[in-house]
Amino acid sequence: MEDSNNAGSIMDLRITAEHYGQGVSIYREINGQFKKNSTIMPKNRTKENIKLIDIPPPDNDTVGHYEVEVNGVRRRVEAENNNCLFHAFALGCDSTLSDDEVRARAQTIRETVVQVIRDKPQRWSEHITLRTEMDNLKKGK
Repeated sequence: MEDSNNAGSIMDLRITAEHYGQGVSIYREINGQFKKNSTIMPKNRTKENIKLIDIPPPDNDTVGHYEVEVNGVRRRVEAENNNCLFHAFALGCDSTLSDDEVRARAQTIRETVVQVIRDKPQRWSEHITLRTEMDNLKKGK
């Protein structure tokens, strides 16, 4: 989780949504069509849902890509080091951010996920276990 080169996961997104009080709807793009995959609706939700677009990974790759739809317009997310989930969330929260501001906000969000887990490890123990298992699978362990 602390490795900034690890791709963000749905579990990271759940922590992020809850921490920021931001609902998220995730749509999967399949053959140019969008299918609602899941919705994260934190109890403390104070804003409209962000619409994230989950683009499945190409063949033989374990990491897909996230983009965001803002006011009905799809916004391409350019991110390095598997940070597209956090970039998409940042842009969905504030579509007026510059590229540098999105990059900085995404890094802050990623760091916040780690801090939230550290502050309440019992609350997120399932997340930690699942994330560790996923990371080990990706590494072939």
